[in-house]
Amino acid sequence: MSGICGIFNRDGKAVEAETLQRMVQAAAHLGPDGVRCWSNGAVGFAHLALHTTAESSREQQPLLARDGDLALVADARVDNRDELIGTLTSKGYLQHRDPTDVDLILAAYQAWGEGCPYHILGDFAFVLWDGREQRLFCARDPFGVRPLFYYVDGRVFLFGSMARQVLAHGAVPARLNERAIAYYLTGKPYNFLTEGTYFEGIWRVRPAHTLALTQSGEARQTRYWDIDRGRQLRYNSDQAYAEELLHLLEQAVKAQSRSQRPVAVLTSGGMDSSLVACLLGKLRQEGCGVDFQLVSFVYGESHSADERQYISHIATHCGTVVHYVDGLGHLPLSSSPYVGWFDDEPPRYWNDPLWHATFVQVAQLGCRVALLGQGGDSLFTVHHVLFADLLRQRRLIECVREIRTVSTQYRRRVMELICDQWARTLAPMWLLKLHRRLRRSQLAWVNKDFADPLTDVPDFKWGFPDHGFPSIHQAARYHAISDWLYPVEAAIHRLAVPHGLEPRDPYLYRPLVEFGLALPAEQIYRRGVTKWALRNASHGIVPEPIRLRLDKTTFDTVLRHGLAEWVRMGAQSRVSGWTLVRRGHVNAGRLSEALAAYGAAPTDRAAITLWKPLVLEQWLQFVQAA
Repeated sequence: MSGICGIFNRDGKAVEAETLQRMVQAAAHLGPDGVRCWSNGAVGFAHLALHTTAESSREQQPLLARDGDLALVADARVDNRDELIGTLTSKGYLQHRDPTDVDLILAAYQAWGEGCPYHILGDFAFVLWDGREQRLFCARDPFGVRPLFYYVDGRVFLFGSMARQVLAHGAVPARLNERAIAYYLTGKPYNFLTEGTYFEGIWRVRPAHTLALTQSGEARQTRYWDIDRGRQLRYNSDQAYAEELLHLLEQAVKAQSRSQRPVAVLTSGGMDSSLVACLLGKLRQEGCGVDFQLVSFVYGESHSADERQYISHIATHCGTVVHYVDGLGHLPLSSSPYVGWFDDEPPRYWNDPLWHATFVQVAQLGCRVALLGQGGDSLFTVHHVLFADLLRQRRLIECVREIRTVSTQYRRRVMELICDQWARTLAPMWLLKLHRRLRRSQLAWVNKDFADPLTDVPDFKWGFPDHGFPSIHQAARYHAISDWLYPVEAAIHRLAVPHGLEPRDPYLYRPLVEFGLALPAEQIYRRGVTKWALRNASHGIVPEPIRLRLDKTTFDTVLRHGLAEWVRMGAQSRVSGWTLVRRGHVNAGRLSEALAAYGAAPTDRAAITLWKPLVLEQWLQFVQAA
């Protein structure tokens, strides 16, 4: 995962080399394999290289077209190389027999103009200067895997892979976005996850969007791809669904394991990451795979969150080595040397210390690519809306049958399941609002005068945006991919980058997402079994103890233990001197009381809300000191 940054002086002034270099140095860790800069009058680009594929080691960025009218800088991996090479060669836009990924992006722009991102599969953020049109053109991949921040006014347009690069230019005052902080503390949804940032005036190019800008015109963002909400797959058998799903997964894993070094697979005991590892093993047996090793974090065999027994099945099945990271040695809220490296925003995930330690291990193995399975749950699971569509469609007999199966399987009361599903997805709006007000009492330590004017959540009829889908299970999974998963993936990437690593998630392969969201409900959940199609596709590939596993490990107890240790050390006694208190974001007395109560009786539910002010305070202190 390389880094990029650049300047477009809209007032016509020449780019100063010292200013561009200052933006480079603000995120120097993004370029372990070197930095190259280019400028031409009012435009200047810089590329901070991280080589992860054989092709990337031959890249010369910023890349200039032969006629000199086009300049491109990109943080990108192209997954449909063969398809693009064939198409662009036939159109006359490619002369290289073995082009680099940036060669393909530049040729795609020459062939299709601003429509080029639609034709590219992979993770990318790129910026192109078109000298003929005197236009700057930016694009970001469909799921926002590669970051792209920017600032624009009438005088200048700045961009970078990190917000700190934009700030380093000097044209943007480093003012915190109070609205983003309010949403962070309250846990409410907000578009800063995809568009805004924690600094006023700095924005992100939205996922699946392009941004075009001329010297005098307004910055214009355009969506180039979205899910076809009307697409409904109807195959004639479970086997047909499974075969197509397996084909797409193999495509994704093969494309995303392209690496000049051995690959690490971050493997838990769940089916999603296990399937990625097993498909790599299958590809290696067929002679078209790469060397890989497993890296997993564990908590001791007696701990409820430990999954070693399942992970060992995968290592044996794949015939590879597994490297364990001790989770108990890196509890949440433990020593946090990583916080200072990621000053674009506070941590989005409470388990950051363990992810940090895991990536240290991966780097020590000599890997530069780490494959994940994070997207599998979002794409193929709808735990919280299992029966909602059946209830809404009045398929009551079928619904009762499913509820009885789940009740027996998971030892939950039938009425409890019915009430839970009804309340989450079909309850009237007044009841949902009442529930939100009751939940607000858990956040009594947040100053209402600060948060309430800044947080205005729309009334969603299913508890989340329907995004125009006809069924609840599709809307829920699209919401999980586009709204919930994005900050988790972004947080993981920020933790990996300082170690010279590029995380990749095969479940975010665009054709796979398009297929997964068009699956009918019975291929997602049937007879008490989730991920029905995925389990069928995994038959004969993933060991049966994992493929047939129905329980799911929860890690909330790990957060509870980490926070309890933090409270036991007495750190909460310093709350009165916090930056959050001085800025009026939280009430010191109420937060201290909440932490003291937690110390006396720790619960998973309380831990989920109380960890955020603690890590936000760490981040604010770093920002002030920087």
